Amino acid sequence: QPAASGMAVGFDGAVALLVLLCAQPAFGVWENRKPTLLSSKAENEVLIFTKSTGCAHESTPFAAAFLARTAQQLGFRPVVSNDSTLLEKSNSDCGFDAIVFVSNTGQLFDTAKEHLSAHIAAGKGVLGLHSVIGAFRSERKRADGTRESTYSSNLMEDVFGAHFAWHAAPHPPACEGTVTIAEEEGRRLGLEGKIDFEFSHHGEFFNFDKNPADAEGIVTIATVDESSYDGGSMGEIHPVVWRRELGDKHAPIFYCGLGHGKENYDPNSKSEVKEILEAGMKYVLGVNV
Repeated sequence: QPAASGMAVGFDGAVALLVLLCAQPAFGVWENRKPTLLSSKAENEVLIFTKSTGCAHESTPFAAAFLARTAQQLGFRPVVSNDSTLLEKSNSDCGFDAIVFVSNTGQLFDTAKEHLSAHIAAGKGVLGLHSVIGAFRSERKRADGTRESTYSSNLMEDVFGAHFAWHAAPHPPACEGTVTIAEEEGRRLGLEGKIDFEFSHHGEFFNFDKNPADAEGIVTIATVDESSYDGGSMGEIHPVVWRRELGDKHAPIFYCGLGHGKENYDPNSKSEVKEILEAGMKYVLGVNV
């Protein structure tokens, strides 16, 4: 269910984890707290944005904790928040070095005031995780009883290169599928030796309104084999992780469609998703692999 604060209810264990992390001085603003650091911004901050007004993912606080920890390890101060005003022009002096969207859904901020475009025009990075590609989406019922997607804004498609499919279910039920990482990209991102370049993944495999692999400037990093599960509609090349650069200053953009379940972010075990996201964080922050 949606939660007014942007977090799903019932995450007592996850909230306890976030409170524990927030107690560390190096961490920034956490969920449901106002951005008290705006007047005295530290150098090298990363916004980890968690708001959802649609279906909230159980994994969101776990993913946010992992991404915050990763940002800190890379030398950046994570600011974890669901405050929409941090992405609106009234706070355009925040100067985050990167913006990370964590499995967001629904209406995230006032797009008439959005600062994301200016952030990208300045050459700064954006990382998108899982369902953010469907943000600003709602469904409407057609005359034949089926449903289709409508969007109040195309901003996320402009940034990441695709939306959820308009006239079909965005994804089949969570299932097991075979994911393959392009060897050249895997090596470029420092994944070689950390994870197998072909692995089985349990999650939601999104269908898109257009195939990102066909878009100019998008580099496919990983694909899912549609013959390994039921419900894919993208064809032979079905991207699930990709990167691109936008604008005159070549802002680095990274999208990972994997990572639906909270098990992907278990701090006590290895996972392909964590390795891919760490590589993505390095990419959008300009950290050498």
